[in-house]
Amino acid sequence: MNIGSDNRIFPFQSLDTDFGLTRSERQARLQQNWGFRCACALCSAPAANITASDGRRLRIRTLQEELKQQLQNKAFRGAIRLNHELLGLLAEEQLIPHLGEHYHVMARLYLAARDTQNVKKYSLLALEDLEAYGGPDTDDVIGELRELLRVL
Repeated sequence: MNIGSDNRIFPFQSLDTDFGLTRSERQARLQQNWGFRCACALCSAPAANITASDGRRLRIRTLQEELKQQLQNKAFRGAIRLNHELLGLLAEEQLIPHLGEHYHVMARLYLAARDTQNVKKYSLLALEDLEAYGGPDTDDVIGELRELLRVL
C-alpha cells in the first residue's frame, strides 16, 4: 500500500512527534490524521514490550510538563536534570533521529546555566544529529549552533 501526503515527509521523520503518546493514542492519531494503522516493530511487539514502552512514554509526557514548569521558573539546573532523563528515555524508545533537537535544548539550558563546557558538548551532539537526520526547519538551528560554537 502506498501512502501519499500533501506535506514533505523527511527520512527518519516521525509522522507523529508527540513522544508522550501511548501505543493506543499513537494508533488513534495515525488513523485519524493519516488513514492507516501502524504495524511497525514497536506497535506489533508483544504486550509486555508495549506496556513497558507505554510506561516510558507516559514518563516522557510527565517530564515534558515538568520541564515547562522548570523553564518558566528559570530553574535551569532542574531543567537540565529532567532533560537528561528525557534523553535517556528517548534513546530507550529508539527515537534516535529526534535526539538532535533535544541536544539543542540541552545546549541552550547549559548556556543559560553558564556552563560553557557542556554548551560545547551538546552543541556538537546536536549538530551531528541534525546534520545526519535533517528534517524541516533544521537549517536555522544548525546555523545557530555553528555560530554558538564559533563564539565559545
